[in-house]
Amino acid sequence: MNVNGIQQYNIQKSNNLVKKAFQTDNTFEKMVLFREALELNQYNSNALLQLGLYELGHNYNKGFILLEKAFESSSFPKIPLNTPQAKILTGLIARYYIENKIYDKAHVFLQTSLSCCSQIPHLAQQIQLTTLITGYPKSIIDAQDIISNFHKRIDLLLQQDSLDVSYIQDKDPYIFCMINMFYVEIYHEADIKNIMHKFYTLAVKAFPHLHYRSSYIENISNLRELKNIYRELPKESGIHKYNIGIASAFFSENTSVLADFQGVIDRLPENRYNITYIYFNETGNPSSYLTKKKHVLIYNKNDNNWLEKARKDIEHLNLDLLLYLDSTMSSFCQRMLMSKVARVQAVSHGHPVTSGIRKDIVDYYVSWGAAELDYDKAQSHYTEKLLLLPNDRMHQYYNNRVSNGISLINNQKYDSFTREDFSNDIPKSGHWYLCMQKSFKRHPEFDFIVKDIMVKDPEARIILHNGANQSINKIILDRYKQLNIDLDRIHLIEAQPHHKLMALYVLSDIILDSYYAGGCTTTREALEVGGLVVTLPTNYLGGRWSLAYYKIMGVMDLVAHSKEEYVDIAVDLGKSRDKRLMMKDKILENVNKLFYKQEAVDAWDKILEKMILNFYKTDT
Repeated sequence: MNVNGIQQYNIQKSNNLVKKAFQTDNTFEKMVLFREALELNQYNSNALLQLGLYELGHNYNKGFILLEKAFESSSFPKIPLNTPQAKILTGLIARYYIENKIYDKAHVFLQTSLSCCSQIPHLAQQIQLTTLITGYPKSIIDAQDIISNFHKRIDLLLQQDSLDVSYIQDKDPYIFCMINMFYVEIYHEADIKNIMHKFYTLAVKAFPHLHYRSSYIENISNLRELKNIYRELPKESGIHKYNIGIASAFFSENTSVLADFQGVIDRLPENRYNITYIYFNETGNPSSYLTKKKHVLIYNKNDNNWLEKARKDIEHLNLDLLLYLDSTMSSFCQRMLMSKVARVQAVSHGHPVTSGIRKDIVDYYVSWGAAELDYDKAQSHYTEKLLLLPNDRMHQYYNNRVSNGISLINNQKYDSFTREDFSNDIPKSGHWYLCMQKSFKRHPEFDFIVKDIMVKDPEARIILHNGANQSINKIILDRYKQLNIDLDRIHLIEAQPHHKLMALYVLSDIILDSYYAGGCTTTREALEVGGLVVTLPTNYLGGRWSLAYYKIMGVMDLVAHSKEEYVDIAVDLGKSRDKRLMMKDKILENVNKLFYKQEAVDAWDKILEKMILNFYKTDT
């Protein structure tokens, strides 16, 4: 029998095993037969489908891999797409790939699900496709198309009389439908305020229960009396304290949000504030930080009716102010923000974009003047009323991250490393240009900056934080291939333990601030060890942190005003050891201005009180 004959024989035998499997009621025996069928014909779609469905309850990832393969063009017999089962399964596969940040496949299966002819509604997939703003556009044109398609799709949805998603059988229909808007921060060429407001409008239209306003807020019979108490009592009296809540989804250890705000909130005067910490623990990470706090509310991802419970609990606190440290990074915070449960509600820059929520629900966005444009331009980026911390001083109380060659994050030495220690990933030779911001922060516009650096410095090696998976890395490398960049001088590396990251900052010649979305914690860490961070400020807050730090330090040499100047500054220093040493000394002489600043605590104290008193000054 020839090879073709053997293949046909195996295919027929595989089909017979599938038929036999369908005839037995014994689940174990069924699965054995389906596996045997796949050994004979790996493209047997019926066997793939049945095994995939079985594995979903045992090995989640394996189940979806099998289901995806069942729908591939090489599998046979072809699974008919005009069935409810096909619609449901392709939709589930799409959602799986969204969760795993494999966006190409997610798009394919979403489109497949939407094209399936069945009586099952497809609104969930429409909303998913609309809100799927990836952090990894394939080109500048693709980035523009992503934003353009978002507007087209969401406008069509918002034009509908109603959006009924009650048919969705999922433990959390909101998460199933509404894709997190975290990545919108990289699209600085877009109107982010408009995008976020449309997202909010879609959310409350599809899920009307999210819009909520506590009845007690309307009861203001004692406001004038309270106003007089608040305004006339000396701050240090301690007779009356402001009752505030501080909410976040990132009160667990080693998160950027806690690292950013902890210094200030730990130092707010106890005689002025009763603070309740509200932790939306969507990730399941415990918080040893909160075990030291007196008043804590925690809502876990597996809590039934967490939203209703949180509303009632927070209402009972009778808060003067509820401050959210972050908004779009957590679906819990994002949803809770849509409820008015405190007299004044504000959000801050744990994620540097507006919530998009109506101003009568989220009153204020607290930002830093040093990192914002002129006030009127900056205000146009927010649906909330923008309040600015002073632009001539630090906005947060930061501790050092290193001391005497040791990382204070993991207590390991970093100053004994040499380039040899990184030779498995990066050749020792050449000039090292390092960018360790997360890969999504590197917009395709940044690729042209990288290319020009490599052209002007033939010895340049570009060291970049890799993507979360191979699919993302392929997008990154394909973008460089399109620009004919020498991939032998591009080095994608894993996230490093903190001490090794600090070593990289020391060993690299230049630190490249990502563009459009720049660094915050990464910039401070690099500056602390004398790293030369070259930055190009953008119009939005997320691309202006490094500029703000340099303003406070009084060192503006590494702040570019154009892409061309960014390249020139980086290459000029990259090629000259003497210039680098001089600039490093200048940075180390001034970087202490970023740390241990009580003035930041005082500024927050003042702005918290301002938000509260603004409410009591208003006759309602």
